[in-house]
Amino acid sequence: LQLYSQRLVSKLEKKMLELQASEERYRALCRSLGESEEKFRQIAETIREVFWITDPGKNTMLYVSPHYETIWGRSCASLLAEPRSWLEAIHPEDRERVLQAAITKHVLGTYREEYRILRPDGTLRWTGAAVGKLIAGDDVMRPRLRVIADEQLTGAPREAVQNRLDLW
Repeated sequence: LQLYSQRLVSKLEKKMLELQASEERYRALCRSLGESEEKFRQIAETIREVFWITDPGKNTMLYVSPHYETIWGRSCASLLAEPRSWLEAIHPEDRERVLQAAITKHVLGTYREEYRILRPDGTLRWTGAAVGKLIAGDDVMRPRLRVIADEQLTGAPREAVQNRLDLW
């Protein structure tokens, strides 16, 4: 009985050490995750580009960067609640083309559209093609990220863009 108790205590001590090591790894991972989230937050809050992350089917908006509000003139919360609401802000003359491109070209990784955004205050914004994206990995079910550059246009630059659009 004493030998059995000693073996049991030895096994218990070994498991306690394993548990402590596991807990230390968990704490280190939590610290690393916190640091990574802080870096992401700093980038998302300081860059002037808009980016959002959706599920592969584009039915759920998982994240939208704060600059969306500056460019689209709509709240991030509104986009999170209605993932396709960004389309409503696209100039009516551009909307169908952009929608078709989003449906057909994005899956292939060839989505590179330029279009006008009409903000609620009447300001016209021109967005270019995505300037960056995450390349799909082996898992097609991973969320997708798209970064969209912004350029506010007035006067002669706006006319130049309109002339370019008229050529389409």
